Amino acid sequence: MAGIWVFAETVDGTPAPVVLELLTKARSLGETTAIALGPSASKAVQTLGKYGAKKVYVHEDAAFRDILATPAVDLLARLIENHQPDLVIFGMTYDGRDVASRLSARLSTALIANATDVVKKDAGWAIITPVFGGTLLVTTVPRAKAPTLVLIRPKAVAAEPAASASAPQVETLTDPVESGKPVARVLRR
Repeated sequence: MAGIWVFAETVDGTPAPVVLELLTKARSLGETTAIALGPSASKAVQTLGKYGAKKVYVHEDAAFRDILATPAVDLLARLIENHQPDLVIFGMTYDGRDVASRLSARLSTALIANATDVVKKDAGWAIITPVFGGTLLVTTVPRAKAPTLVLIRPKAVAAEPAASASAPQVETLTDPVESGKPVARVLRR
């Protein structure tokens, strides 16, 4: 089992606040790996380790910042095929939703959105999602092939540093990034 992966969105090398929340949750579920993509992503490694990532995949190509979702989906699909994680967690952000939904379609696997919690259930996962304005909680146990993809709401988990944090193992990726395809690009921020 390859454990729990967290899509670690970064901005100029700083993890988004939701990423620290996701790592806090992920480490309670199993061995945690973070995937940090984009320019200066390696600057986030120490913080990701502090919050529980045991391993961090880093790829610093500018395409991850300038092209919407496609390069991230391509890279994640290859990594998932090679390492077969059990669960991949994304923050319920614009980029997280974009990447997770495309990845779900590419892998033909389950994607549960708007979750507030994930727990182990038998040999799989139970994902808790509020409905009807939070008046009812629905528990979903996906039966699709692994990995299950989950989008977790920001602020659903309080971010807390790991009690026994250590420097994570870092794997710097240099896979070529396809940026010549006609795709949506970020023109201005």
